[in-house]
Amino acid sequence: GVARSSTDAPVDWREAPAEALPFDDAAFDAVLSSLGLQFFGDRPGAIAEMHRTLAPGGRVGIGVPGPNPAMFEALHGVVERHLGSAVAAFVPAVFSLHDHDEIAGLLAAAGFVEVSVAARHLSLALPPADEFLWQYLLGTPLALAAAALDDDERVGLERDATHAWRPFTTGGGMRLDVDLVLATGRKPV
Repeated sequence: GVARSSTDAPVDWREAPAEALPFDDAAFDAVLSSLGLQFFGDRPGAIAEMHRTLAPGGRVGIGVPGPNPAMFEALHGVVERHLGSAVAAFVPAVFSLHDHDEIAGLLAAAGFVEVSVAARHLSLALPPADEFLWQYLLGTPLALAAAALDDDERVGLERDATHAWRPFTTGGGMRLDVDLVLATGRKPV
């Protein structure tokens, strides 16, 4: 939905489970998974599908965030208090796949060679805490629970989040320090 509405480019959008891609064997020269593999219920199955759909010699690139930065550890506690532990479980799930050996093992087990995994540190400038909070909550699966809050509950959530994020406030916004784990591999010829 969002991807389709965000571009006028001629793109053939397809929705499918990561473990059962609707593409022929060897259909692509490259496969990219950006900030999603950590959410897949069957990670080995998803990576096996990436391998299956790649042509011999094709490359895979995977990017996942992690480990959980202190800013999001603070947010997790606030969301848990205001929206409940089941809803709050999403926050650490974002950062749940960052172990280099685990990612390399998943790629190797699927048949990829020349596997490389490295972290890149990012320091990101974010808007002020109150703005970023609602951008984040309403742009993630937390949106339904956040939208169901009444005015007083919204004010309380925002107050607690901005207080918890004081250590990350700089000037007119916030600073997020996070690692991005990047993994690559090649399908043998």
